[in-house]
Amino acid sequence: MTGGISGRMEARSNKWDDSRIESLKKKKNQLESEMSELGSPRELQRKELAISEKITGLEKKLQYLNVEHVGLRNTDTPPGDRIPYRIRIRPGYISVVYPRIPD
Repeated sequence: MTGGISGRMEARSNKWDDSRIESLKKKKNQLESEMSELGSPRELQRKELAISEKITGLEKKLQYLNVEHVGLRNTDTPPGDRIPYRIRIRPGYISVVYPRIPD
């Protein structure tokens, strides 16, 4: 032997390289599919902006309801004459619920 690579050694080295390459290809395909599931960056920004605007609107509505709540509590009306109410909070929805007044 004069320092060359025998057929057997070459086959063993190719086998290792092929398995490593295959595992890297699988990982690449997996990461590409995860990226495609995320959607485009522009679409993600649009969704984030819409959610952010909705949160801001709900926070403002909650502030106004709290001010109204404090205002109603601080009136000079005797407690028996006040209209009872409660604040109902649901995902994406805040409202003041007043009791039904019988006819």
